[in-house]
Amino acid sequence: MARPLGVTLIAAYEAFSGVVRLVLGLGLVAAGSLAAKLAGMVSEHNIFSRFLSGMGKVFGIAVILTALLHLSAGFGLWSMKAWGRSLTLLLAVLGMLLFLPTLVHPHPLGFGAMVINGLIVIYLLMSGVKSSFGA
Repeated sequence: MARPLGVTLIAAYEAFSGVVRLVLGLGLVAAGSLAAKLAGMVSEHNIFSRFLSGMGKVFGIAVILTALLHLSAGFGLWSMKAWGRSLTLLLAVLGMLLFLPTLVHPHPLGFGAMVINGLIVIYLLMSGVKSSFGA
């Protein structure tokens, strides 16, 4: 069965999102290391430099893991795998929950992310799309 255009677009969106997050995560790890080196040069107290380095690594690795999830979801959708649809639905719902505070404190990017994730959920739950995945 041919891949629906909407699934192709969502797969491309997930892959793009994964690549952006991967670059961001690697940047956070590098920035944490750089900040730690700069803090170590300024003072003799290594606890602050270790804290900066650790925080950069923790946040960077967390972002890299989410990048891998988005890349996997994009691949799963592109391959028309049921697990790719399920993973994309899960990531979209989590993304909507993450941006719920934008309903109280509006921000255009947060609201846009909520709308995109909501449209992804609605589209992937449509019966014709669902049947394309054999579900």
